[in-house]
Amino acid sequence: MDVVRISGIAVALGLSLLSRSVLAQDTTPFQCERLTVANTGSWVAPILRDFCETQEAHTAQAFAKILGKPRPSTEVYLLPAYGSPKARRVGLACIGGTAMRRLPNGWEQLRNPTYNWIRCRDL
Repeated sequence: MDVVRISGIAVALGLSLLSRSVLAQDTTPFQCERLTVANTGSWVAPILRDFCETQEAHTAQAFAKILGKPRPSTEVYLLPAYGSPKARRVGLACIGGTAMRRLPNGWEQLRNPTYNWIRCRDL
């Protein structure tokens, strides 16, 4: 009984933390991109970043499934940052952790073959 109550509280807390307002601000709530050798001074940082990104993807997929929303991809691609000359030239950009493609009248969110939206990191 206590385990059920605790897990219910954990789910409610998780849903409140990943509410619409939080998800709308950024698609990388764990902010794994901060785990670099330059920021941490540790050679383990890239390994921890990959683990963090995997956990972030699985958590986001679980909450997206609960909320009935499109799920993020498990893989993370390197794309040019929004507004950079390379992004303008190629027509692809990483905007808030989401891969986007330039259209004549705006931007389109990219999806993989299983219709999950593609996560990315700036080059």
